[in-house]
Amino acid sequence: DSDDLIVEKVPVKMQALMKDISEDYEGLLLKYKVELHTDVEPITYIGNGSQIETLISNLVSNAIKYNKEDGHVYVHIYSKKDNMIIEVKDTGIGIPLADQGRVFERFYRVDKGRSRIKGGTGLGLAIVKHIAEQHGAKIELTSAENVGTTIKVIFPDPVSNAFFHVCLYSFNRRNFFYFFPYSLLRYPQFFCQKSDHFFRLFYLTVNYRN
Repeated sequence: DSDDLIVEKVPVKMQALMKDISEDYEGLLLKYKVELHTDVEPITYIGNGSQIETLISNLVSNAIKYNKEDGHVYVHIYSKKDNMIIEVKDTGIGIPLADQGRVFERFYRVDKGRSRIKGGTGLGLAIVKHIAEQHGAKIELTSAENVGTTIKVIFPDPVSNAFFHVCLYSFNRRNFFYFFPYSLLRYPQFFCQKSDHFFRLFYLTVNYRN
């Protein structure tokens, strides 16, 4: 739980990740008579795959459990202004306005009786918040009672995220001769996507070598 904990970040293919999550929740969807809809762009994000999977799973689980019979859950993962956005929307019971500012606190439950019946611990959204913070992401929540809830997790630019990750890796080791080749070998796809990152990396390396 420490903020100083170093989280390993690797390329994560979001379409494949969401496919696995969807398969994991087939039984729960049948149990609650809820339909899951997914729309995932072919994004590869530099992050901790296990944590991002947990984040999405917790959001999807809540959206299913606190939905209505014959309800719907919509998961949209897309890029906007170089950010990756994970959006989970449901047609469920919604969250009262008075509780919306506290739902990401540990052990906080809007309806303790209902949460107990559905097996809720009050930790799901707290974990979502922690993982978002680990990735420098922001969370937006909108909800209306008896209408539904939408939660957006806005992750920073995946290309810049990769760039600054390799910068930090090399700077921490004070090995600037290693910096440039390591970065190109580890994340070639990201420097091919945006050539300006290649030149930024080269300039930074040369200047620190001098």
